[in-house]
Amino acid sequence: MSNVVMLGRGLESLIPKRGGSGGSQVPFHKESVFSIEIDKIKPNPYQPRREFDKDAIADLAESIKIHGILQPLIVTKAIKEVPHGEEVEYELVAGERRLRAAKLLNFKTVPVIIRDTTPKTKLELSLIENVQREDLNAMEKALAFKQLADEFGLR
Repeated sequence: MSNVVMLGRGLESLIPKRGGSGGSQVPFHKESVFSIEIDKIKPNPYQPRREFDKDAIADLAESIKIHGILQPLIVTKAIKEVPHGEEVEYELVAGERRLRAAKLLNFKTVPVIIRDTTPKTKLELSLIENVQREDLNAMEKALAFKQLADEFGLR
């Protein structure tokens, strides 16, 4: 019952808005854009989208070829221990379609914003990104909201 109520309030009930004059809103802060090697970016395990339309990715790649990547991908930094020390990797938080299109174009690097995030935030941002850009299908939305409820106690 409470999940149905939560779902009926929309994404705004899950994640506070940035900026503005509301009470519980997250303040806006300036972020830097970096150029990161594509092969250092790992997939987001919390990506709610399971199906990617190949034609839509090809269309996006064509647009990127002409105009470039207009909005940086969002990644989180992960330090991995290796035999000779540490290695830096990045995990995708938002921008899976842009990343796939850039790979189609054989880009070596992509623009990113690096954020410190929790697993819950990764799922929230991925869900927002997908709902705002190209709608998730009903099953993908349901599974993402169920994952928020089950893994992160959102009731």
